[in-house]
Amino acid sequence: MIRPLEPRDLPAVFAINQANRPAVGDLDEAWLAQLVEWADLALVVESEQIDAFLLVMAPGSPYPSPNYRWFERRREASGEDHVYVDRIAVRHRAQNQRLGSALYEELFRLRPGRPVSCEVNVRPMNAGSLRFHERHGFGEVGQQGANGKTVAMLLRKPVEPDHRNR
Repeated sequence: MIRPLEPRDLPAVFAINQANRPAVGDLDEAWLAQLVEWADLALVVESEQIDAFLLVMAPGSPYPSPNYRWFERRREASGEDHVYVDRIAVRHRAQNQRLGSALYEELFRLRPGRPVSCEVNVRPMNAGSLRFHERHGFGEVGQQGANGKTVAMLLRKPVEPDHRNR
């Protein structure tokens, strides 16, 4: 079941985040709580426990991430809207069950017509995440790097409905 992230979920979400480093950024529990407060959308997948989560920032957030700010500068220069996936992660024992895909499908349903931005490590390489995002319609729109790390900046344009069959 996909549902909004609640304060009681923070310990489980924190554990999933930390178990998925370096694919997702390191953080502490206080920073996670701050991210959830800033998030436009914070979702979890729960069966008997929290198995996955998604945090999404809207334009204009005070979030200071250099990657989020890169997309914000692009939005301000072009007027192109977006929502930014700050992190999506799945508990190791729940991987390969399409939970990440289910979270993205819910994001696309809840924010229809909105471009979705994110970044994925290319140094160190996160080939699995690149393939996952490609399957969901994301394409690279740039790269940036710092401190020996490089990320691909990815964007998924909204899918236009096909009205031919109506």
